[in-house]
Amino acid sequence: MRSTLIMLLAIALMPVAANAQEEGSSPFGISMGSSIEKFTVKEAKKNGMYEINPPPKAGKVFEDYSVTYHKDTGICKIHVTTPIIVTNPAGDKVKTTFNAIKNENDRIYGTGQLYDRLDAGSTLTKPEDWMASIAKDQRLFGAIWSRSKGLKMAGNVDRVTLMTYASDGNIGFLIARYEFSNYPDCKAKLGIQD
Repeated sequence: MRSTLIMLLAIALMPVAANAQEEGSSPFGISMGSSIEKFTVKEAKKNGMYEINPPPKAGKVFEDYSVTYHKDTGICKIHVTTPIIVTNPAGDKVKTTFNAIKNENDRIYGTGQLYDRLDAGSTLTKPEDWMASIAKDQRLFGAIWSRSKGLKMAGNVDRVTLMTYASDGNIGFLIARYEFSNYPDCKAKLGIQD
């Protein structure tokens, strides 16, 4: 059952374009510097963030799409979120979804750096504490792909992060962020402090 789920997630994540560099340079069909007018905006938020309807090449694993935009730089960052994932306390379904997304990003951008850190002194050390440790901000579980770390990123994509979040011991979700090379300029123009 688990291998079938992994295979189905991998198929669902397969991009339309066959060339990894081509598909990776415009995640979900969103290119660096694009105008916000190319997309249907659901809601304008603070700091230049716009929630948009699913873009041209929306992934089947993600539900919510947002972009960071400034009129002088165009789109500079993409934010995508999975639907809520109901899982067991060990986080098996969250981990399966995470691994499917990570494997696809590894194929496109090179092998990302995996982070799985539990705070020193945490009492949430058992496998069945995994989701609780994320929900209580005692565990960091994510991956980063970055040109600054020596990876050959596709096109103008400089950095991709994939992070795991949980609201309790059985409910989690994932957020991926794709930063284009114009993000530092865009961030400065918007006054965003990281």
